[in-house]
Parts: sequence; C-alpha cells; structure tokens
Amino acid sequence: MRIFHGTDCDFCEFKLPSTPTNHEYYGAALYFSSSKAVAGYYGSRIIELNISRSYIDLTIDAQGLGMKSVSDLRNAINAGGIIEVTNIDDANLMGNQTKQFPYECCDYEEYIYPTGYYIPKMTKKMADLCARHLEIMGLHPFIHKYRWERKPYLIYSVPQLTDDHAAQLSALGIPIMKMMRRTPPTATTIIFAGQKSVDFLNNLLKTE
Repeated sequence: MRIFHGTDCDFCEFKLPSTPTNHEYYGAALYFSSSKAVAGYYGSRIIELNISRSYIDLTIDAQGLGMKSVSDLRNAINAGGIIEVTNIDDANLMGNQTKQFPYECCDYEEYIYPTGYYIPKMTKKMADLCARHLEIMGLHPFIHKYRWERKPYLIYSVPQLTDDHAAQLSALGIPIMKMMRRTPPTATTIIFAGQKSVDFLNNLLKTE
C-alpha cells in the first residue's frame, strides 16, 4: 500500500513529535495518507512509502466521519502501534478545501473532486420558481430569508441535488453552483503511534 506524508522540513529520519500538532488529535504520532492530495496539504515535500498491510496492528473504519469523531481512536493512539483508519472524512482539514464553481464551468483549477451542488441566494421570484420545480422533482425545499440583502432568499433541498436535478434547474435559468474539493471526500490514514512504530517507519524509509 502506497502512503504519503507531507512536510516542509528537511530531515534524515522521522522523529516522534513531543506534542501533537494541529492535525494530530489524540497524541504525538506521525500521520500518513493514502491520498497524495491530502498529504500535500500538510507540506510541499511529499514523502512516499510502501507498507505491507501485514504490518498494520489495528484497522478502524471511520464510516465517513471526521478524525475527531472516530470512537476508540484516542485509546488506540495512546496504546501505540500502526493504526489504519479507513473511510476517513478529510473535510476537517484546515484551510479552504472546497470551492464553488458555476454549473456551466469546465475549469476547476486544482479542485478535482466533485462533492455536490449549491443553490446561491436569490430573489423571491427566482426562489419561488426553484421551490416549485424542486417539489415537482419530488424533493423537499426549504427557504430561509435573510434580512437587508438584495437577494435574501436561500433555498436548499432534502435530499441533496443529483447531477440530473442540477441539469434540469440550470436549464430553467436557475443559478446552480458545483461544489469541488481539492482533496478526496474520504481517504485512508495510517498512524504511526509510539516510538516503536516510528523506529519501524525509519527502517522502512531506508529501504525505499
């Protein structure tokens, strides 16, 4: 399994941090990701390693949750070892990982992962039109009015818009924004917790 670690430091070997950094939630450990895009968020220098799954001590399925919401992770990190956290939601990365683009846009810059659609604020006339068509589609629109704004109506639906819904609304002239991410919606995080795991990591680095 290929894993990636982003850093802005020059070093010869990994060292266990004395205290957690801003993205290390439960203890001093070293964090790798199955996504190069996620690793690049933490630093411009990307270290790429290959690790056999046979060395994983514990696997936890995050089920699409953020790192802070994964139960038992604190205890696992404190116990030490090589921990695999699958299906982790990386939306809790600090910084702007998501950006809105007009529906008809074709150039998404470095934002390459689609994550849904957003209906921006609009006038009452446009909001009524949008709500009517959402009802026809079998969706349940909710409208929130903001005071003292030129386009004060914000509308959203349950469930969220699909590609087909967005295409139909856009064809009616209703403004639709496409939400794009720089990092994938979910990834696998490999955590090296404890000095023994970091020693193993440095030996792995020497063999690459």
